[in-house]
Amino acid sequence: MIPDWAKSLLIRIGIGAVILVALLHCVGTAGAADIAVSPSSIAVSFDFDQPKDTAHYETQRTFEIENTNPDPNSTISGAIGSISGDISITPNPSSFLLHYGESLPVTLTIVADPSASQGPHTFTIDVGEEQVTVTVTITYYAKI
Repeated sequence: MIPDWAKSLLIRIGIGAVILVALLHCVGTAGAADIAVSPSSIAVSFDFDQPKDTAHYETQRTFEIENTNPDPNSTISGAIGSISGDISITPNPSSFLLHYGESLPVTLTIVADPSASQGPHTFTIDVGEEQVTVTVTITYYAKI
């Protein structure tokens, strides 16, 4: 036979567990599977053919973030990373907040300094828990 205090404790633990499961189900959490990034890789090419003193190499590319969480009450937020150095990559916007089914275009401004080395340079941009791979290829053209 179980004492009354033990029965009461078991009932309270059971009720607490049910409430906890219900709250976790209602609140939910955003995981990597709740965000879709398209395209997931971007290629950029710069032809260095201007005098170094006046050269400016810049371009923009766009990708899209989408909230794919099936819960109609879901809201997903996160930050979008950037890169600095001889090649810089700056996102606009730099963060996102998406409700159920919403998507957002993100523009990357990619700038290559004339001192950047020739060849392919691969960067990974964090988008919340997902990533976008950006490959920047630099080719030097000598004028004789």
